Amino acid sequence: MIARTPGGLLGRFVERVWVTDAGGTAGLERVVPTGRMHLVVRLDPRPLAIYADEADGEGERFRGSVVGGARARYHIRDGSTGGPSVGALLRPGAARALLGAPAREFSGRHVSLADVWGDAAARLEGRLVEAEGEAARLAIFEAELLGRLLEAHRVAVDPRLEAAAVRLAEGARVAEVAAALGQSPRRFFAWFEEAVGLAPKRYAAVVRASRALALAAKRPELSWTSIAERLGYSDLAHLHRELRALSGVTPREFRAIAPAHPNHLPLSPIRSSAARQPAERSTHDPDPRSLHLPPRA
Repeated sequence: MIARTPGGLLGRFVERVWVTDAGGTAGLERVVPTGRMHLVVRLDPRPLAIYADEADGEGERFRGSVVGGARARYHIRDGSTGGPSVGALLRPGAARALLGAPAREFSGRHVSLADVWGDAAARLEGRLVEAEGEAARLAIFEAELLGRLLEAHRVAVDPRLEAAAVRLAEGARVAEVAAALGQSPRRFFAWFEEAVGLAPKRYAAVVRASRALALAAKRPELSWTSIAERLGYSDLAHLHRELRALSGVTPREFRAIAPAHPNHLPLSPIRSSAARQPAERSTHDPDPRSLHLPPRA
């Protein structure tokens, strides 16, 4: 696997790019959100199964590449169809530049990349399949993203957006951040949600809870009370509620799972054996919930 932060113009829009030839996991897993959108070019011919939660009796299947919108709570995916892939973690404001629509349009769901880029998504997948090695694939992927930025002349992301996201993640109140930008709370709310895909307060809660899980995984000797204090939770009960809402597990359950990655939590064998068969969605079939955009060539 190769992962890096791109430089230059692309680095203004993309926080991280990665490529892997590794296979998937053994079964179903909860995917804990980070507050960011992601774009994944999947090279595995098997469809990707996504469930809203354990109660989702249908789910969806996606063939090919997907865009994952920002979420306020976990979703479930079938990790057995991981396979080779190339992806990007997008910065606030990047959705309009790279995908032609505000982040709000993708919030809380997955969308086939073909619904956004048209046939160009399949062409990119074909070039990546033919490329030899991870480094070559990542170079092709970065060139595609950069080319879209240059071709469309979408090179302006308000630098105040990233600064606002950082301040919110550090615990600043929404009204304080809005005032610092010279905006009313209502105007700031709409501006931030459109660009990030989450309301400011919810974004801050998601980022903080994700950091709590990362800290708990990295420092198993720390108590949850200590983690709550470090990250500014009012008390342990507050942390408990936020983690449960975000990840679907309690702090104690998280430590018992001891996941290899804090944002990917394997489900129990009981839940895995009860996996449904969701309706299959090809990247070339129209999505009834797809964006109201003309496909981009």
